[in-house]
Amino acid sequence: MLTSLRFLSHSFAEMRSRVPTTTASLVPLLIYRDIVDATAQTVLNHHHDFCSLYLVRRGSGIHVIDGVEFAVARGDVYVMGVGMPHYFHSGDHLETDTIHFSPTIFDRETLEILIGTPGFHSLYIGDDVLEKDPESARVSAERSEARRWLHLTPAAYAQIEGEMTELRTEYLRGNSESALLIRSLFVRLLVHLSRFYTEYAAREKRHAEVNGHERTVAAAVRFMEEKFASPLRIEQVAAHVYLSPDRFTEVFAAAMGRTPRDYLRHLRLERAKTLLTGSQVPISEVARLSGFGEAPYFTRALRAATGLTPRAYRNQKS
Repeated sequence: MLTSLRFLSHSFAEMRSRVPTTTASLVPLLIYRDIVDATAQTVLNHHHDFCSLYLVRRGSGIHVIDGVEFAVARGDVYVMGVGMPHYFHSGDHLETDTIHFSPTIFDRETLEILIGTPGFHSLYIGDDVLEKDPESARVSAERSEARRWLHLTPAAYAQIEGEMTELRTEYLRGNSESALLIRSLFVRLLVHLSRFYTEYAAREKRHAEVNGHERTVAAAVRFMEEKFASPLRIEQVAAHVYLSPDRFTEVFAAAMGRTPRDYLRHLRLERAKTLLTGSQVPISEVARLSGFGEAPYFTRALRAATGLTPRAYRNQKS
């Protein structure tokens, strides 16, 4: 498919000359609102000396970058490095906020801080972060292993969309005051995107861990449901699924939304409630048969859950 496209290389200076009334004449940054007509993509664009940040505003499509297809949709954010050819080959009402920027927009100190910000380099597609320098080379291997697609949550998208609007407003003013402000606004945007990426990666890791422990949690639940009436301890359940108590509690809580201790108490309370309302078994026996052991402990647990003593609960339900 690449051979059927006309190759066109763009320099930042050439693109800047097309928008003389914006702050692009004062700051090496261009902002576009792109509506992608994928059927009309006949050019393989090459960004000679600048990077591009994309925020997908709506729709979906396929963005081919350096020969690799990326499915994109509303809420996706990614940065394309210097010198990468790209084009869109399909789209459904695809619209993006696009920021083209030269690495020269950052002074050395700002660049070093950005590269050291967790999540920043992971926003990039490609092997270079802003420019070819020793620091970029150092993080390249880490980036290739750690990078994941950033997809903003609705709340995060609303915040970033607001920052993009503010940035675009100053960009269109085209005066020196806006040029001074726009650098700070752009750095703020990148820092916030970096933080959102770090949070996103952490959520994805937790999700993967939960999925990876589905069988473990299912086995623990079955074991607890079979043994809850006995003097079962969480340490025994953890040993049954070959995890330490702390690790088991972490995995179980992530999957079930409650700790194993809470779930065990829930099972015992449900059995106790059934015995209280469906039989005349003495309170002490209800405590033993439901796994609480002693009646005073059972009474405290039921009162904490329902606000009623066992006798009051039985009379209310009878």
